[in-house]
Amino acid sequence: MLDNWPELPEFKEFFSSLGLKYFAYYEILTGLGRVNSGVTNEGPPKEIWHNIGPTVIVLDNLREHFGVPITINSAYRSPKYNPLIGGAKTSQHMGFVAIDINVRGIHPTVVADQLLAWQAQDKWFSSPIELKPVDVRVPAGTVPRTDLKTRVKDGKFEFLYKGGVGYYSTFTHMDTRGVKVSWDNRSSDSESRSRSLSLEPVELD
Repeated sequence: MLDNWPELPEFKEFFSSLGLKYFAYYEILTGLGRVNSGVTNEGPPKEIWHNIGPTVIVLDNLREHFGVPITINSAYRSPKYNPLIGGAKTSQHMGFVAIDINVRGIHPTVVADQLLAWQAQDKWFSSPIELKPVDVRVPAGTVPRTDLKTRVKDGKFEFLYKGGVGYYSTFTHMDTRGVKVSWDNRSSDSESRSRSLSLEPVELD
């Protein structure tokens, strides 16, 4: 799929501009080309590429923090593909804002706890380019998003990390939707599945 994606050369250039230390462009394109019920998960439109920038910058810092490899299991899902795998109707994955990850040797709960700790600390992250996330319309409406708080410090563009953190038994969901939300999907109990650690509405993945 990647070799046949006409926008791949331009996406490589954009991804390189993010200055990541640990991740390559093809890792964030995990899932492209997957087929379900005859529908192929296509590449993200160019106009939403900036949406993934803050998320992968936080991810790169998470890799530095734990000091071990991180595997990206899922990133972009096209609006036609997303419902076929049970994704939420306004999933952050369709906005190219979310990723699901595994950190080698680290329990998913520990990973999620760390992401929430950074948000509680009002942690800022820097980017070598100015990132301009946009709203994404999907069949069910608009993927929930609030503009991240940004600033320029010492000549670098910075953003305040706020987003969704999903607790799952075998992986961790993370996104940078601009609002701190979290949910616990580690059990089948309906109450714990929808538990939010903020007052914002929760979207499960």
